Amino acid sequence: MRILYAIQGTGNGHLSRAQELIPILKKYAEVDVLLSGTQCSETTEVEVRFRRKGLSIVSGKKGKISWYRTWKEMHFIQFFKDILNLPVREYDLVISDFEPLAAWSAKYYQVPCFELSHQCAVSEPNAPKPILFAPVSRLTLAYLIPSNHRVGFHFKEYSQNVKLPLIREIVRNSYVDDKGHYTVYLPAFDADFLGETLSKIDDVKWQVFVKELPKKKYSGITFFKVDNHRFVKSMATSTGVFCGAGFETPAEALFLKKKLMVIPMKGQFEQECNARALKQMGVRTLSRLDEKGVQKIEKWVRTPEKVYVDYGDHVEDVVIELLEEFEHKYGNRTPLLSRI
Repeated sequence: MRILYAIQGTGNGHLSRAQELIPILKKYAEVDVLLSGTQCSETTEVEVRFRRKGLSIVSGKKGKISWYRTWKEMHFIQFFKDILNLPVREYDLVISDFEPLAAWSAKYYQVPCFELSHQCAVSEPNAPKPILFAPVSRLTLAYLIPSNHRVGFHFKEYSQNVKLPLIREIVRNSYVDDKGHYTVYLPAFDADFLGETLSKIDDVKWQVFVKELPKKKYSGITFFKVDNHRFVKSMATSTGVFCGAGFETPAEALFLKKKLMVIPMKGQFEQECNARALKQMGVRTLSRLDEKGVQKIEKWVRTPEKVYVDYGDHVEDVVIELLEEFEHKYGNRTPLLSRI
């Protein structure tokens, strides 16, 4: 059996999940990888066969989506050409982690497509959502990926098809300690803006991970360019983690039993949903990094509060369940599970 695993490159979370799932999938099938999008900052150990422009959301410098840059980088003509030219008919199954190019190509050529993503969990009726109208965002989450089966990941199991987070092996095997610093990863904010904001809080050590280093030095703040191993080590030895309201980083911080504060990117409905879910769990959330936000951050660092979760290692269970569903829907074309 041949599988095309398609990864959305807007952010690092999709890539992190793929790095855990693909080695397990390769026990049972031949797997090729497609990576589309332009915003992931991690290097990947996954061998990528296809790289495409795809569709990406581009952030600005102060926690907002840059709609101008986003639309400027949306090359729709090329996107539709790639849908037609992608060789999906070479595969028995397409797995899409919120990657639309391969999913629509699979639909066009009538190849089975399963969605395996956080986004399809967010769109579940029982999953927490903010009191926002946001009809375009809701429809995008629900219908951007045409699929024959959906499996989602969220902070809690909100329905039968929603699983708990897949925690990376590098995080599970980390040496956990408290060395007194706070780890920060807020890619939607400019490094100098973060420096000016966080330096207002006295007697706190910050380790801030950014795409581009700041132009100035700021008291109490050490900046690092985004590096997976250094970031995990920083997070595992921190007192707390301050990050965007994505999915993987907050889930990993909770797994490591760290204090957590999140701020959703403005205009990003999925992150607003995540912030709502985390707030219900007792995690501190911010709406903006202004003077009131600084006061809330200072209160948070002075408070020894934590939220406890139990995120077990269930990567192989997810893969087996997915392949069993494929065999159930499309016949036992290959005895995939004979090796279990």
